[in-house]
Amino acid sequence: MSIQTLTDDDRRTLARWALACAERVLPMFDGDEAARAEIRDAVARTRAYGAGESSAAAEIRKRLVGVKAAQAATTPAGAAAARAAGQAAAVAHMGAHALGAAAYAARAVSLADPGRPEAVDDEIRWQLADLRGAEREALRRLPALGADPSGPLGDGLLARGILGSTIRRIQREIGAGRPAGEVGLTGRLVCAGRDEAEIVLRHLPLHTELSRAEPGCLRFEVAATEDPLVWSVSELFADRESFDRHQACVRASEWGRATAGIARDYVVEERS
Repeated sequence: MSIQTLTDDDRRTLARWALACAERVLPMFDGDEAARAEIRDAVARTRAYGAGESSAAAEIRKRLVGVKAAQAATTPAGAAAARAAGQAAAVAHMGAHALGAAAYAARAVSLADPGRPEAVDDEIRWQLADLRGAEREALRRLPALGADPSGPLGDGLLARGILGSTIRRIQREIGAGRPAGEVGLTGRLVCAGRDEAEIVLRHLPLHTELSRAEPGCLRFEVAATEDPLVWSVSELFADRESFDRHQACVRASEWGRATAGIARDYVVEERS
C-alpha cells in the first residue's frame, strides 16, 4: 500500500475537507446537464463516504468523474472546478487526493479572476482555516510533494504550477512532509538447525524482493555468514511509519509465518 493512501479512517476524515474545498468553486462549472448530474452524484457519494455510509470499494469507480466532467466544461475555470470535485471523490481511493481537491480549487479561482492574484491567497487561507484537528493530523501523515512517486503527490501534474505551489504552501503551513528520523534494524537471524536454515533459504528471496519494494525502504539486506545457521540482518527505513508498516507486512506474510519460530537477535535504532 502506498504511503499516500492513508488508512480508511483518515480518508473518511479528509473527505469532508476535500469536498468543502471543491464545493466552493463548483458554481464555476459550466458543463452540460449530464456532466452536472455526474458531479452532483460524485459529491453526494463523497459526502456519504465521509459519513461512513459507503465503502472505499464502492467509491473507487467514481474517482475519474472530474476528468470526464472537465471535458464538458466550456471555460478553463469550469474545468478546474470539475477536477476539484473529482479529486475530492478520489479521496476514497487515496487520501493524498484531498490536497489535489484544494489545489484544483485554487486553480479555478485563479482562472476565474486572473487580474486579482490575491484571490488565490484568500482561497488558500480559507482552506487552511477550515481544516479541523483530525484532518490536519491526517494531512501531516502524507509525504512532502515530490518526495514519493507512489501516488498523486509524486512528480506529476499536482507538482506543477499553481497546483504545486498551493500544495506546498498547505504542507508548509501545517508542518507536513518534514523528514522524520530514519529507523534502522541490525542483528542476526539464528536458526536452531538445518531444517530452519532450509526454511530461510526457501523463503528469503521473495521476502527480500517484497521488502525492498515497500515505500520508505532505504536498505534491506539479509546475508549469509560463515556459520550456515546464522544470517546477518541490516534494514533501514525512512521513518517510523514506514518501518512499522514493514513490520506489519512481515507478520502477515508467508515469510513471517514460516519463520515465526526462528530466533532473532535484533537492535532497532531511531535516528533524529
